[in-house]
Amino acid sequence: MLALLLGLIFLLAACNPNQPPRVLAYAAVHGYQANIFWRVTDPEGGPVSCTVDFDDGNVQVVPCATPDRVHHTYAASGLYRVLIKATDVIGASTTREVQVSVPSGSLVDCPRPTAQNLSTRLQGGTQLKLQGVHFAKNAQIVPGKLLIKPAPGIQPDAFTTTGVRVLSQPSGNWTLVAVPPGEERTKAQELVAAGLARFVQPVYRYRLLASPNDPYFNGYQSAQFAQMTLTSGWEWLSEKACRPTVAVIDSGADLNHPDLATHLLPGYDFSDGDNDPSDANGHGTMVSGIIGAITNNGQGVAGSTNNLAYVVPAKVFPNAYSTTIADAIRRATDDGAHLINLSLCILNDAGTACADLHGTPDTYIEDALQYAHDHGVIAVAASGNDGNSYIGYPASSAYTLAVGSVDASGNRSSFSNYGPDLDFVAPGESVTNTIPDDTYGTGNGTSFSTPYVVGELALYLGQYYALEGSMPSFSQASTCFQNNTNQASHNDETGFGIPQADQFLDAFDGSCYP
Repeated sequence: MLALLLGLIFLLAACNPNQPPRVLAYAAVHGYQANIFWRVTDPEGGPVSCTVDFDDGNVQVVPCATPDRVHHTYAASGLYRVLIKATDVIGASTTREVQVSVPSGSLVDCPRPTAQNLSTRLQGGTQLKLQGVHFAKNAQIVPGKLLIKPAPGIQPDAFTTTGVRVLSQPSGNWTLVAVPPGEERTKAQELVAAGLARFVQPVYRYRLLASPNDPYFNGYQSAQFAQMTLTSGWEWLSEKACRPTVAVIDSGADLNHPDLATHLLPGYDFSDGDNDPSDANGHGTMVSGIIGAITNNGQGVAGSTNNLAYVVPAKVFPNAYSTTIADAIRRATDDGAHLINLSLCILNDAGTACADLHGTPDTYIEDALQYAHDHGVIAVAASGNDGNSYIGYPASSAYTLAVGSVDASGNRSSFSNYGPDLDFVAPGESVTNTIPDDTYGTGNGTSFSTPYVVGELALYLGQYYALEGSMPSFSQASTCFQNNTNQASHNDETGFGIPQADQFLDAFDGSCYP
């Protein structure tokens, strides 16, 4: 009998031989610093362990996530043959060699520039004469802003006596102030006449400020950004605006996406209980990119926050339950998140649509949302994609802002859930942004409208801090946005409407900056 069993085992092994892991790897070298990147896959789908031999006497056991990287500093120049060995649970292994060439001498910083004599272009007496009021002819200006060179002995606080608001003090003893749009020239003349300013000019608008150089922006994003007046709103931002943190409770994120990675903070996988919130689904990566994709880097897409927000991926899928979602909400709150994005809903018993939990919420998650609310965190949730006349949960919670979807004309998307509990809407059709494997994709749904509004809220929080020195409350943010949308009043189809960035970032708006 034993011989028969052994024979069967050998026969099965012969028919289904175990295949070793596959390893792709390369190195990026900067001076004595080397980053080793790799992708490891196991044909049988089992766990794999990895070691890296740096060829300088150092061997390191590293996580074998795919993709992953390891950083190493060499002590001397030379050619090193780095060996990455991946081993599966049966013991089959693959070793990949990567050559690292460390140049002689590490990289150094450039020296500081030294003072120069006047260039030939300035020797003819054309140096800057900063005196009086100067508005260039036929030049486009940013409404509501002025740049001031103070008169001798004048401090910026003195400007407020003429009805302007100090935004920041850029370098070179300039002061940036906000004035009522349309009164730029009048206020400039008043400042000079009052002896407060030596020189005043508007803030001129340059092409790249209004149109990011990300290649997918013009063809895929510009119309949606225009619906929310995002790019014109960016020009209102104070240089003192702070950078808020957004927790995206979703399917994780592509942690190495070149158009997103530098804006990601370390996250957590609540679904599997580890520190690797990598995204295999793609949903969370797109949501994260709508908020925090790197803008004006000449690559891919632009993020709605124009590089002004951090994103923390909090992975709850595929095991998205009351417990995992509530844990993610509490963890985000305890870790200092300012905003929470919830592009998800509880399913009905048939598993076909968002359930109607109005009046009977998931009390476990409701308790976590109240905890976040009580700690000053603003949670925003998607209304649902079923075209129903009720809002899904947690969007229907009193502790969240509910966001639906509109089309290119600003009308409710046919799939977007609606009703009296709907707060705001944003573009949710043909939304293009980051997806896993360093690429880009397009999707439809209130899942993608929600991070657009979250991105706008991040801009508002940053501006509020610059002007008020504190963070706004949930009710302050909600009131501000309700008063600054593209429609006059609330309706069940589109809530209060699409928040308009150039309005709620206006430093003179009393409903936003009391």
